[in-house]
Amino acid sequence: MSKRIIVKKSDGIGFIQLNDPSRRNALTLELKQELQEALLEVKACEETRVIVLSGNGKGFCAGGDVKAMEAPYSEKGINENMNQSIAIIDFIQSLEKPVIALVHGPVAGAGVSLALACDLVVAEKSTTFHFSFKQVGLVADLGLHYHLCQQVGPWKAKELLWGNRSWSAETFSQLGMVNELVEDGSGKHVSYELAKALVEGPRDVFAQSKLIMNQLHQEAFAQIMEQEKMAHVMLRNTTDHLEGVQAFKEKRFPVFNR
Repeated sequence: MSKRIIVKKSDGIGFIQLNDPSRRNALTLELKQELQEALLEVKACEETRVIVLSGNGKGFCAGGDVKAMEAPYSEKGINENMNQSIAIIDFIQSLEKPVIALVHGPVAGAGVSLALACDLVVAEKSTTFHFSFKQVGLVADLGLHYHLCQQVGPWKAKELLWGNRSWSAETFSQLGMVNELVEDGSGKHVSYELAKALVEGPRDVFAQSKLIMNQLHQEAFAQIMEQEKMAHVMLRNTTDHLEGVQAFKEKRFPVFNR
Protein backbone atom coordinates (compact mmCIF):
# COMPACT_ATOMS: atom_id res chain seq x y z
CA MET A 1 0.00 0.00 0.00
CA SER A 2 1.43 3.37 -1.01
CA LYS A 3 1.43 6.47 1.13
CA ARG A 4 -1.75 7.85 -0.48
CA ILE A 5 -3.68 5.63 1.91
CA ILE A 6 -2.57 4.71 5.43
CA VAL A 7 -4.07 1.58 6.97
CA LYS A 8 -3.66 0.62 10.61
CA LYS A 9 -5.43 -2.07 12.62
CA SER A 10 -5.71 -2.27 16.39
CA ASP A 11 -8.26 -3.24 19.03
CA GLY A 12 -10.62 -4.63 16.40
CA ILE A 13 -10.69 -1.32 14.52
CA GLY A 14 -9.42 -0.68 11.00
CA PHE A 15 -8.20 2.88 10.56
CA ILE A 16 -8.12 4.04 6.94
CA GLN A 17 -6.70 7.49 6.35
CA LEU A 18 -6.72 9.41 3.08
CA ASN A 19 -3.16 10.68 2.82
CA ASP A 20 -2.66 13.10 -0.05
CA PRO A 21 -2.67 16.38 1.92
CA SER A 22 -0.96 18.40 -0.83
CA ARG A 23 -4.14 17.89 -2.87
CA ARG A 24 -6.40 18.01 0.17
CA ASN A 25 -7.13 14.31 -0.30
CA ALA A 26 -8.95 14.88 -3.59
CA LEU A 27 -10.38 11.70 -5.09
CA THR A 28 -7.78 11.17 -7.77
CA LEU A 29 -7.76 7.97 -9.78
CA GLU A 30 -4.75 6.72 -7.84
CA LEU A 31 -6.22 7.51 -4.43
CA LYS A 32 -9.50 5.80 -5.30
CA GLN A 33 -7.72 2.68 -6.47
CA GLU A 34 -5.77 2.49 -3.24
CA LEU A 35 -8.86 3.23 -1.15
CA GLN A 36 -10.58 0.25 -2.78
CA GLU A 37 -7.57 -1.91 -1.92
CA ALA A 38 -7.62 -0.67 1.68
CA LEU A 39 -11.33 -1.43 2.04
CA LEU A 40 -10.80 -4.93 0.68
CA GLU A 41 -7.93 -5.42 3.13
CA VAL A 42 -9.97 -4.49 6.20
CA LYS A 43 -12.97 -6.47 4.94
CA ALA A 44 -10.82 -9.60 4.74
CA CYS A 45 -9.40 -9.09 8.23
CA GLU A 46 -11.48 -11.21 10.60
CA GLU A 47 -10.20 -9.32 13.66
CA THR A 48 -11.31 -5.96 12.24
CA ARG A 49 -14.93 -5.35 13.15
CA VAL A 50 -15.31 -1.57 12.70
CA ILE A 51 -13.71 0.91 10.28
CA VAL A 52 -12.81 4.56 10.87
CA LEU A 53 -12.28 6.58 7.68
CA SER A 54 -10.43 9.90 8.06
CA GLY A 55 -8.23 12.32 6.13
CA ASN A 56 -4.72 13.61 6.78
CA GLY A 57 -3.79 17.29 6.54
CA LYS A 58 -6.02 20.34 6.64
CA GLY A 59 -9.26 18.63 5.68
CA PHE A 60 -11.03 15.29 5.25
CA CYS A 61 -11.50 15.35 1.47
CA ALA A 62 -11.74 18.09 -1.18
CA GLY A 63 -13.91 15.98 -3.46
CA GLY A 64 -13.28 15.24 -7.12
CA ASP A 65 -10.00 15.71 -8.93
CA VAL A 66 -10.60 19.04 -10.69
CA LYS A 67 -7.14 19.00 -12.29
CA ALA A 68 -8.02 15.76 -14.07
CA MET A 69 -11.11 17.48 -15.51
CA GLU A 70 -8.78 19.55 -17.72
CA ALA A 71 -8.10 16.44 -19.80
CA PRO A 72 -9.86 16.13 -23.20
CA TYR A 73 -13.46 14.94 -23.01
CA SER A 74 -13.89 11.18 -23.19
CA GLU A 75 -17.29 9.64 -22.47
CA LYS A 76 -15.66 6.25 -21.88
CA GLY A 77 -13.11 7.72 -19.49
CA ILE A 78 -15.73 9.64 -17.52
CA ASN A 79 -17.90 6.54 -17.24
CA GLU A 80 -14.97 4.48 -15.99
CA ASN A 81 -13.96 7.15 -13.48
CA MET A 82 -17.51 7.51 -12.17
CA ASN A 83 -17.97 3.74 -11.99
CA GLN A 84 -14.89 3.48 -9.80
CA SER A 85 -16.23 6.12 -7.43
CA ILE A 86 -19.65 4.44 -7.33
CA ALA A 87 -17.98 1.09 -6.58
CA ILE A 88 -16.37 2.60 -3.46
CA ILE A 89 -19.72 3.93 -2.22
CA ASP A 90 -21.43 0.61 -2.95
CA PHE A 91 -18.67 -1.23 -1.10
CA ILE A 92 -19.03 0.93 2.01
CA GLN A 93 -22.81 0.54 1.98
CA SER A 94 -22.72 -3.25 1.53
CA LEU A 95 -19.80 -3.91 3.89
CA GLU A 96 -20.93 -5.98 6.88
CA LYS A 97 -18.93 -3.78 9.24
CA PRO A 98 -19.89 -0.34 10.58
CA VAL A 99 -17.95 2.49 8.92
CA ILE A 100 -17.39 5.74 10.84
CA ALA A 101 -16.37 8.88 8.95
CA LEU A 102 -14.15 11.17 11.02
CA VAL A 103 -14.19 14.57 9.30
CA HIS A 104 -12.36 17.82 9.95
CA GLY A 105 -11.48 21.03 8.15
CA PRO A 106 -13.10 21.78 4.79
CA VAL A 107 -15.08 18.91 3.29
CA ALA A 108 -16.09 19.61 -0.31
CA GLY A 109 -18.04 18.08 -3.18
CA ALA A 110 -17.67 14.33 -3.40
CA GLY A 111 -15.93 14.45 -0.01
CA VAL A 112 -19.36 15.22 1.47
CA SER A 113 -20.81 12.34 -0.54
CA LEU A 114 -18.14 9.99 0.81
CA ALA A 115 -18.72 11.03 4.42
CA LEU A 116 -22.50 10.64 4.19
CA ALA A 117 -22.14 7.21 2.60
CA CYS A 118 -20.65 5.99 5.89
CA ASP A 119 -22.80 4.66 8.71
CA LEU A 120 -21.87 7.29 11.30
CA VAL A 121 -20.22 10.71 11.09
CA VAL A 122 -18.00 12.29 13.73
CA ALA A 123 -17.17 15.94 12.96
CA GLU A 124 -14.89 18.38 14.71
CA LYS A 125 -16.55 21.74 15.39
CA SER A 126 -14.48 23.74 12.90
CA THR A 127 -15.45 21.41 10.04
CA THR A 128 -17.17 23.12 7.12
CA PHE A 129 -19.12 21.46 4.33
CA HIS A 130 -19.00 22.89 0.81
CA PHE A 131 -21.29 21.84 -2.04
CA SER A 132 -18.88 22.92 -4.74
CA PHE A 133 -20.27 20.95 -7.68
CA LYS A 134 -22.00 23.84 -9.39
CA GLN A 135 -18.81 25.91 -9.26
CA VAL A 136 -17.37 23.55 -11.87
CA GLY A 137 -20.62 23.18 -13.78
CA LEU A 138 -21.53 19.71 -12.49
CA VAL A 139 -24.25 18.05 -10.43
CA ALA A 140 -23.64 16.32 -7.10
CA ASP A 141 -22.64 12.67 -7.37
CA LEU A 142 -22.04 9.43 -5.45
CA GLY A 143 -25.62 9.34 -4.18
CA LEU A 144 -25.57 12.76 -2.53
CA HIS A 145 -28.92 13.77 -4.04
CA TYR A 146 -30.47 10.73 -2.38
CA HIS A 147 -28.88 11.16 1.03
CA LEU A 148 -29.75 14.85 1.25
CA CYS A 149 -33.36 14.36 0.15
CA GLN A 150 -33.78 11.49 2.61
CA GLN A 151 -32.37 13.46 5.50
CA VAL A 152 -33.54 17.04 4.96
CA GLY A 153 -36.14 16.81 2.17
CA PRO A 154 -35.90 18.09 -1.41
CA TRP A 155 -36.46 21.78 -0.58
CA LYS A 156 -33.57 21.99 1.90
CA ALA A 157 -31.46 19.77 -0.36
CA LYS A 158 -31.88 22.27 -3.19
CA GLU A 159 -30.82 25.09 -0.87
CA LEU A 160 -27.72 23.14 0.14
CA LEU A 161 -26.73 22.16 -3.38
CA TRP A 162 -27.67 25.31 -5.28
CA GLY A 163 -26.57 28.01 -2.84
CA ASN A 164 -23.23 29.74 -2.53
CA ARG A 165 -22.61 29.35 1.18
CA SER A 166 -20.69 26.76 3.15
CA TRP A 167 -22.27 24.95 6.08
CA SER A 168 -20.91 24.45 9.58
CA ALA A 169 -20.61 21.13 11.36
CA GLU A 170 -23.08 22.46 13.94
CA THR A 171 -25.69 23.05 11.24
CA PHE A 172 -25.06 19.59 9.80
CA SER A 173 -25.51 18.17 13.28
CA GLN A 174 -28.82 20.00 13.67
CA LEU A 175 -29.91 18.63 10.30
CA GLY A 176 -29.13 15.11 11.49
CA MET A 177 -26.11 14.49 9.24
CA VAL A 178 -23.50 14.47 12.02
CA ASN A 179 -23.82 11.92 14.83
CA GLU A 180 -21.08 13.28 17.10
CA LEU A 181 -20.05 16.96 17.12
CA VAL A 182 -16.76 17.23 19.02
CA GLU A 183 -14.14 19.75 19.96
CA ASP A 184 -11.28 20.32 17.54
CA GLY A 185 -8.46 17.87 18.13
CA SER A 186 -10.67 15.35 19.94
CA GLY A 187 -12.06 13.62 16.86
CA LYS A 188 -9.59 10.73 16.94
CA HIS A 189 -10.33 9.98 20.58
CA VAL A 190 -14.12 10.22 20.19
CA SER A 191 -14.20 8.12 17.02
CA TYR A 192 -11.97 5.53 18.70
CA GLU A 193 -14.30 5.32 21.71
CA LEU A 194 -17.34 5.06 19.42
CA ALA A 195 -15.65 2.37 17.33
CA LYS A 196 -14.51 0.49 20.45
CA ALA A 197 -18.08 0.39 21.75
CA LEU A 198 -19.20 -1.13 18.45
CA VAL A 199 -16.33 -3.65 18.51
CA GLU A 200 -17.52 -4.83 21.91
CA GLY A 201 -21.09 -5.24 20.62
CA PRO A 202 -22.67 -8.15 18.70
CA ARG A 203 -20.96 -8.33 15.30
CA ASP A 204 -23.75 -10.24 13.52
CA VAL A 205 -26.44 -7.93 14.88
CA PHE A 206 -24.72 -4.86 13.45
CA ALA A 207 -24.12 -6.60 10.12
CA GLN A 208 -27.73 -7.70 9.74
CA SER A 209 -29.12 -4.38 10.97
CA LYS A 210 -26.99 -2.46 8.45
CA LEU A 211 -28.07 -4.84 5.67
CA ILE A 212 -31.75 -4.44 6.52
CA MET A 213 -31.66 -0.65 6.71
CA ASN A 214 -29.60 -0.23 3.55
CA GLN A 215 -31.92 -2.56 1.62
CA LEU A 216 -34.76 -0.14 2.32
CA HIS A 217 -33.32 2.24 -0.24
CA GLN A 218 -30.90 0.09 -2.25
CA GLU A 219 -32.80 0.20 -5.56
CA ALA A 220 -33.61 3.91 -5.39
CA PHE A 221 -30.08 4.72 -4.27
CA ALA A 222 -28.58 2.79 -7.19
CA GLN A 223 -30.90 4.57 -9.62
CA ILE A 224 -29.91 7.98 -8.26
CA MET A 225 -26.20 7.20 -8.60
CA GLU A 226 -26.74 6.03 -12.17
CA GLN A 227 -28.66 9.21 -13.02
CA GLU A 228 -25.92 11.32 -11.43
CA LYS A 229 -23.33 9.50 -13.55
CA MET A 230 -25.31 10.10 -16.74
CA ALA A 231 -25.59 13.80 -15.86
CA HIS A 232 -21.83 14.01 -15.32
CA VAL A 233 -21.14 12.43 -18.71
CA MET A 234 -23.40 14.99 -20.36
CA LEU A 235 -22.27 18.04 -18.38
CA ARG A 236 -18.55 17.36 -18.72
CA ASN A 237 -18.78 18.45 -22.36
CA THR A 238 -20.55 21.77 -21.72
CA THR A 239 -19.08 25.25 -21.91
CA ASP A 240 -20.20 25.91 -18.33
CA HIS A 241 -18.13 22.99 -17.05
CA LEU A 242 -15.10 24.06 -19.06
CA GLU A 243 -15.48 27.58 -17.69
CA GLY A 244 -15.83 26.25 -14.13
CA VAL A 245 -12.62 24.22 -14.40
CA GLN A 246 -10.75 27.15 -15.93
CA ALA A 247 -11.99 29.47 -13.18
CA PHE A 248 -10.87 26.98 -10.54
CA LYS A 249 -7.44 26.84 -12.15
CA GLU A 250 -7.21 30.65 -12.25
CA LYS A 251 -8.66 31.02 -8.72
CA ARG A 252 -11.51 33.28 -9.81
CA PHE A 253 -15.31 33.11 -9.88
CA PRO A 254 -16.70 31.37 -12.97
CA VAL A 255 -18.83 33.27 -15.48
CA PHE A 256 -21.47 30.84 -16.70
CA ASN A 257 -23.75 31.16 -19.74
CA ARG A 258 -26.68 33.45 -19.03
